[in-house]
Amino acid sequence: MSDKLNNNITPDENNETLQPPKQNYEENDNWQFDGVAHTLENTVIENDELEIVIPKKESEFETRERPSAEKTSSAASPAEPREDSTNSVKFFTMAVFLLIMAGVLAFFGIRYYNTPNTTETLNPGNVAVTIGDTDVSIGMYNYYYNSTVNYYLQQASYGYVELDSTKSYASQKTTDEDGKEVTWEQRFKDDTLSQLQRLVAYYEAANKDGVKLTDEQKKQIDDDLEQVKAKASEEDMSVDEYISVNYGDYCGLATLKKMEEMSYSAQTYLRKATIEMVPDEERVNKYYEEHKEDYQQVEMCYLVMQYDEDTKADVIKQAKKYASQISNENELKKLIPIACKDLIDAYVKNGTYGDADAVAEQIAKSSTMTVTKSNPNQLPQAIIDFLFDKNNKKGSCRTVADDDYKEVFIVLKNSGISVYDDTVYSVRHILVMPETDKADDDDNTETAEPTKEQWKVAKETADKILNEYNSGERNEYNFALLAEKYSDDTASLSSGGSNFGGIYSNTPLGQMVKEFEGWATDKNRTYGDVDIVKSQFGYHIMYFISSGPAYLAECKVAVQLEMEDEFVDKAEIKEHKNAMKKTKVAKPQSASQQSDAQQSSAEDYSVETPSENSGEVTGDVQE
Repeated sequence: MSDKLNNNITPDENNETLQPPKQNYEENDNWQFDGVAHTLENTVIENDELEIVIPKKESEFETRERPSAEKTSSAASPAEPREDSTNSVKFFTMAVFLLIMAGVLAFFGIRYYNTPNTTETLNPGNVAVTIGDTDVSIGMYNYYYNSTVNYYLQQASYGYVELDSTKSYASQKTTDEDGKEVTWEQRFKDDTLSQLQRLVAYYEAANKDGVKLTDEQKKQIDDDLEQVKAKASEEDMSVDEYISVNYGDYCGLATLKKMEEMSYSAQTYLRKATIEMVPDEERVNKYYEEHKEDYQQVEMCYLVMQYDEDTKADVIKQAKKYASQISNENELKKLIPIACKDLIDAYVKNGTYGDADAVAEQIAKSSTMTVTKSNPNQLPQAIIDFLFDKNNKKGSCRTVADDDYKEVFIVLKNSGISVYDDTVYSVRHILVMPETDKADDDDNTETAEPTKEQWKVAKETADKILNEYNSGERNEYNFALLAEKYSDDTASLSSGGSNFGGIYSNTPLGQMVKEFEGWATDKNRTYGDVDIVKSQFGYHIMYFISSGPAYLAECKVAVQLEMEDEFVDKAEIKEHKNAMKKTKVAKPQSASQQSDAQQSSAEDYSVETPSENSGEVTGDVQE
């Protein structure tokens, strides 16, 4: 809400006082960090309203009895009216009236400007930040803040980040997205604001674009809120109490509903914007020239030997001895039964791969990999530095110890440095599978091969869908919407995960069936080409996007992410200091709180903040 509101609550020229609209407030200062924040929902308040009756304050002043006309006439002569007495009464009455009104305004005005609530009433006391033109409540901020903290605590429990939940977050250091050293306390706040900024930026754009929630989305929101109510009932808690404990102070059903509505709108717009936000070739090439080294690749072979504190020195010494005997891939693989004996024995013991020879063969198959600077596969930085050092020629072998995982790598540089130029392609498709009859067998689990008639029906269906596309506006977004509506390949749809519209993005050769891949890699293809292709899975209505070297495809994705960040950054963030003082800051947890938080964190539902499209999918049409 604009700060100008403060200037509106003043007496007007007729001495009639303007009061702020009556607000319904809820105070809640019993915040504990052991609650687990997750995603959007609503607070259960009867009739969707929370009403707190504020007792009327008795006046501290007594007003004297107003003189009657009769008394006035008896006390003064008709010839000489007593103006002094009359004016005195009027003045005193007005003074009392003004004092009473000042008290009322002070009582309600202070609450109006300082008190948060759970009903998403955006009075100044409940607006933590304004992003773009959108006010964000304390409850919504706390919700995202708790989600952020919980995410990092989970990452820490897996060993992915260094964070001790039993110590002050203000005294522990990490780095932000720009590599700058910050405290974890600051990182929690920065990431919270970043998520809210992304949500609001796309939400506001969705509103300008006329995006409306679908009936299905509205129903899903209602269902989600009913789940929250049911959960509260199971825990024998009021809905407000349950939401406050699990999602954050001043977060109510209205907050959860609003966030979920915003998220659906933003996600709908983001999907369209991602398709339409295509960088030009000049910017992509410029990006590549500035980041050439990131798209270099090297093939490596490696073995891993494990150690503990007692065996570390001996294992590293033995690994260096092995490395001195290796100059090519064959020599490295010959050492597997000896160098990896402990690992092989462990696999044999748990029966994963059978006997020792089978385990050694499996290790040999997975020991070769291609590494790019832009995708180091979580390898220790020392390995990346070794592989991409031009002074280390093909056949060089080195050992690298990783104390975090108690492993020592024996690394062979198996190729020179080259550009990551393998061919990849991007397409969308709508899969129409022929219906099949169940096989006539005892367990009734298999299906029979489709009949000619069933294949015919599938083709007719594919033709109808293609005709529907051709009869409307022929563009990628509309094709994606048809894929969401009709395609049988759920892995490429939003219903099957994070993908949307039948997308297969930057797909390497050899992953899809030959009919699918053959059409997608035809050199005569141009953006927007559409056709029907038949494979063993059914009929694919194909939409061609691009095909080319992998490094350019990855550069394009990187530039698109830059463009998205530029779009989001236009939604400026303004913090409201007084309200922000009421937002919660994570405190160290006890051991029991830490255990409870980790256990319950996976149980609550969540609503996604719009994020970047990963672009990598898998599906039924893979070989």
